[in-house]
Amino acid sequence: MKKVCLSMAMALMASSPVGAEVIWDEGIDGDLSNDQAAPTPIFFALDSTQDTVIGNVGGANPGEFFDDMTFDVFYGFCLESVLLVDYVADGGNTTSGFNLWEGPDALTTFLGSTTSGPANIGQNVLDGTTPVSAGTYTLDIREGTPNQSYEIDYVLCNEAYYNEAFDGDFSDDDTTPTDLGVLPLTDNQISGTIGGAGGLFVDALSFTVPTGFTADVILRAYVAAGGNDTSGFNYYEGVGVGGAVVSSASFGATDIGTTTLTTGPLPEGTYTLVLLEGTEGQQYGFDFQLTDLIYDNGFELIVR
Repeated sequence: MKKVCLSMAMALMASSPVGAEVIWDEGIDGDLSNDQAAPTPIFFALDSTQDTVIGNVGGANPGEFFDDMTFDVFYGFCLESVLLVDYVADGGNTTSGFNLWEGPDALTTFLGSTTSGPANIGQNVLDGTTPVSAGTYTLDIREGTPNQSYEIDYVLCNEAYYNEAFDGDFSDDDTTPTDLGVLPLTDNQISGTIGGAGGLFVDALSFTVPTGFTADVILRAYVAAGGNDTSGFNYYEGVGVGGAVVSSASFGATDIGTTTLTTGPLPEGTYTLVLLEGTEGQQYGFDFQLTDLIYDNGFELIVR
């Protein structure tokens, strides 16, 4: 399984330079939650090098002690680190507590923490706790002294076989799909985003099921946007859409964990998958489940 830091990967993609994106600024978006049981949801921009949060924490009463934010690390991603970009101390204070919890609150499963301040600028405030894989997490910043200003960057990493945020967008031309080559037997996660305004948008990819195997394609994640519920999954024989249609149906969040093939697993050969979507911002993740036709069916090769 590969793990690549998003800021590093995007820096290497000189043809698509992308800067940091502020996803929450308390001066603009309002205070982050002071309630450990009900953190503020934040959402990563999966096409940026960093996801920045700017805030001010601390107060004279317990209701002002916390800045709590919850977030999802999407399928195919991991959270590499949370970098302290800036910290301006006040009132004789030198550090604040940065605590990571698994789940949608800061009450259930504690993962780890550090106390960090000006001396730790440029460092990971969750050193020893991250990286963590896809899931739901809560960052709980604690401070008893008023008026501590901070800026942090969430840095994502890659755990997918192909991830559009790291490897580039899939082809939008269904006659010349992005070629994934012969599928590896394991670690077949695919993660992407599809959709746009003003028409039907395409993510097209081709792949080859290796000799002696079949492949099922299981939907593992789907986050809808703009009132949309599903996207089209269309399979063709060969490269491009000139071959016979193998399977065509729409799938969404209610189908997570199920196959996207209406005709059963694909036998060995080359295929093209064309995802179709007319609403912007649909996130999807799936994997290829390969079955060995010999060994997975109770046979073995005996050499005498």
